[in-house]
Amino acid sequence: MRRHCGGGDDALALTFGPKVRVKKNSFQGLVVQLSGQDVCIVANTATLVDKLKRLPHLRKFQHFPHAVRVRRATVPASGAEPEIEECLRTKACYRTPTDPCVLETWEDDGENGVGDRLLHLLQRWQVENIT
Repeated sequence: MRRHCGGGDDALALTFGPKVRVKKNSFQGLVVQLSGQDVCIVANTATLVDKLKRLPHLRKFQHFPHAVRVRRATVPASGAEPEIEECLRTKACYRTPTDPCVLETWEDDGENGVGDRLLHLLQRWQVENIT
């Protein structure tokens, strides 16, 4: 199911997967398509996750493990984006990208190993510009 949430510059293109129940837990996949101006979101994934948590459909979920994989148009000079470089240094990825234009990060958010596995799938399928 596809939805556009928000309005104006803050609109998000969301795609929801099917909801799965295991015992008393519910799981639902969500893809957020990022446009070219959203590349800076790699450093601000917490802002995006907070925005998603406020959506009525997602308020009841307790954990938001996620992975981000974004392709930049150009490679910036070293030190030009210190917050992005710091974010990338703090996370050990399954496989570090060889392309300097690709930015990747992940977060488990209380579910051990989930974020890294999500990033591995994005890498394996070569999916870019989503979170």
